[in-house]
Amino acid sequence: MDSSSITFETWCKNHPDDHDAKWYRELYPWEVFQRIEYASSSIGVKQEIIVNNLEYIATVEKQYIAENGRINYLVHLFSRPKSKRQRWMQRTWNELFHLVAVFSGNFITLYTEKKDPSKVLLKKFLNLRLEDIEKDRSLPISGLIFRSLISVVAYDTYQGLQRFKSFPVIGSKNRDNKKSLYSLAPGTFEPFLSENRNLWISYSFTEEKAHRLALRLCGQARKIIVVFCHPTFTRHHRCSDPSTKIVSLSEFLRTMSMEIHRNYLQYARFLINHLQQTDTKITESSSSTMLLEAIRMQQSPIQVHTSDLREAKAGLGMIASTTGDIAYVCACANILNAAMNRKLKLYSGSVRLSKAVYSFKVILCRAIEDIICNQPSDVEVYCEPDGLVYISILGLQFSYHAIPRTPIIAAYEKSKKNVPQTWSGLRLQTVAPLVMRWARVLFQEESTSIQQSSNR
Repeated sequence: MDSSSITFETWCKNHPDDHDAKWYRELYPWEVFQRIEYASSSIGVKQEIIVNNLEYIATVEKQYIAENGRINYLVHLFSRPKSKRQRWMQRTWNELFHLVAVFSGNFITLYTEKKDPSKVLLKKFLNLRLEDIEKDRSLPISGLIFRSLISVVAYDTYQGLQRFKSFPVIGSKNRDNKKSLYSLAPGTFEPFLSENRNLWISYSFTEEKAHRLALRLCGQARKIIVVFCHPTFTRHHRCSDPSTKIVSLSEFLRTMSMEIHRNYLQYARFLINHLQQTDTKITESSSSTMLLEAIRMQQSPIQVHTSDLREAKAGLGMIASTTGDIAYVCACANILNAAMNRKLKLYSGSVRLSKAVYSFKVILCRAIEDIICNQPSDVEVYCEPDGLVYISILGLQFSYHAIPRTPIIAAYEKSKKNVPQTWSGLRLQTVAPLVMRWARVLFQEESTSIQQSSNR
């Protein structure tokens, strides 16, 4: 058996580019299978293999020649993570694999005896059986689910998409006709999803890496979308190319359609929070009315967690057109304000907040423009001359200082629609996580109501 040929790259060469199992197979521990002894004398012997400090026990249980003349090996693989970090960073295994090779010993394919466990987990995720995913949570599984959600949504929206189609790299130069620092290497590139060179959709798990990827892809297609899952709170390179959009998963869902965003927002939150469910103290029976009363009655401050920040920064850029949208966006901005308010001391998480995070008000400014243009009857906006903006949603008043005056906001400020408001006296920053829960529930109630109306 030629163990050196057991690679994901070899598997790809032996299968079509659009093979459905490609992104499942990518998660297999290929280096482990390279190190296994496949000789007849090793059959039934437990082999201890260590890769990246993770211990695996591999047993070649059987070797036989199939009717097509190919050699088949049945290999049981079991992994032993020694810590929670190992369990998160590297997926655990307890599966029986089929490894197939030609008679000369060159590798052909690898698959599991039962239904691929990645496929099973993905089905559970799409059926919102999130507690099952949480039990097997790991970074590789998180990446798989992230890619899958992008794919499901994109195929529902765009026609003629192809997965991992190879394109020749177009030479990239800047305005001075010099090769760009972020240019792709000569050769070919396979965007995650593409419609020729009209549209490319790629992904990167963090916001910083998404911008770096976008800088490399500039000029390769007419329109490029790079989706990220986790926001970055420190300074990083940014891509400002007009043909390229770098969006959070929440923003990506919302730009597809309002219905898609409502259907999949809970999935996005689960991904952003490292495949962990939140709000365990808030039951499904808690209505937005009950939570609104809880906000008004809450006296002690509530700590802001890193998971709250991730969701807030990722959700802030979504389009705000309905009452539920507006509540969610305003709650996201309120969380960020609360975390950065040093006097309140509500945030003591592991993520360091740099001055770059303060630029969220530029994004909030765009959201306020959306609110002004789409203003539902139960939302009121008042822009004071000194830069203060009040937004009242179902009687709950948000206030934001130092909001830039864009042409849309400046025009609204001078219009008759700009009805004065006085501060209600209710401080929302001290109870920001509870306000966020209210916004989520209100958003979900609105989604349910819209869906019920469409089914009539």
